[in-house]
Amino acid sequence: EAERERAATTRDEAALALDALLDAVDTKLGDDPNYQQRVAGVQQAIETAANAAAKTAEAEARRDDKRQPFDADPLFSYLWSRRYGTPDYRANLIARFFDRLVARHVRYEPARRKYYALTEIPRRLRAHTGRMEAAAETAAVSLSDFERDAALAAGAAPLEDALEAAQARCDENAATIA
Repeated sequence: EAERERAATTRDEAALALDALLDAVDTKLGDDPNYQQRVAGVQQAIETAANAAAKTAEAEARRDDKRQPFDADPLFSYLWSRRYGTPDYRANLIARFFDRLVARHVRYEPARRKYYALTEIPRRLRAHTGRMEAAAETAAVSLSDFERDAALAAGAAPLEDALEAAQARCDENAATIA
């Protein structure tokens, strides 16, 4: 029990010493313009990702509302499913002739452009949001690495080793007592 108490005291002292060092590093970094610029960059990246996600959600909601008339039109849906008016359209001459007549009748081409934009914009915004979230994550990792390097340069490694050793002694003593 006495050995466990000594190990716990040693562990607590090591933790306090490490906390004090990390607080000093944080204070020093707070005055560093390079660090402040990195923090601002991370915050900007996070805000950009959040704005992109909001715009994507808005575009998807707008798409769901505005696509109903297109989906309700059976002739438009037919031509759209056949990919009429795109390089992917494949049909024989007779089908092409009648599809062209149907397309003129329902004014397919302007509707196709609108529908394509309506469905494509949210998809591209979703991809953009993914890129912005990845950029924010990369910036946050870079900031964390910078902070870690500053802590190691200030001498955190020996204090972390001492803390780990003291914790291991506490665990050994607890196992022995059990």
